[in-house]
Amino acid sequence: MTGHRFGLQFAVASGATVVVTSSSDAKLGIAKKLGATHLINYNKTPAWDEEVLKLTGGRGVNHLLSISMQVGGTGTLEKSLNSLDFNGWIHLIGIVAKSGTPLENLVGRAAAKSSNLRGILCGSVAQFRDMMKLMEANPEKTRPVIDKVFPFDQAVEAHAHFESQAHVGKVVIKVAAD
Repeated sequence: MTGHRFGLQFAVASGATVVVTSSSDAKLGIAKKLGATHLINYNKTPAWDEEVLKLTGGRGVNHLLSISMQVGGTGTLEKSLNSLDFNGWIHLIGIVAKSGTPLENLVGRAAAKSSNLRGILCGSVAQFRDMMKLMEANPEKTRPVIDKVFPFDQAVEAHAHFESQAHVGKVVIKVAAD
């Protein structure tokens, strides 16, 4: 669970039932503290898409924030499509994992569920204002999670900590000493 903490926090603040997948039980524990309803360790439950369908009574999820595709391995997009409700959304933040399925098969799966795949880069000014309203209305639920703060002279160590993917939350490099 790395970059999707804010997605989790925003979903909880908006009243959504949230399912989080991760390869780390420790990170899932933090997701639970942040308000996640259901937790799935995809190393222990490789068929996590089927578990999502069970948790939703066979319906699937309405929105899937897909950062896990960066580390989720082969088949992540296929499983994401399988775990969607009809007319559901996959919000793609990054794709690094290779797909084991030919593109035409993925398109067919997406079309069969009337799925929407949306790339996320940066929002509009109006979306930023909406996000700020949500954060102001729910400060305790949307407060950024800080994993660790490093002094500026430990910037190399901070980058190593970030690259290790052991962090849960922001890794901060403090530029000035108070």
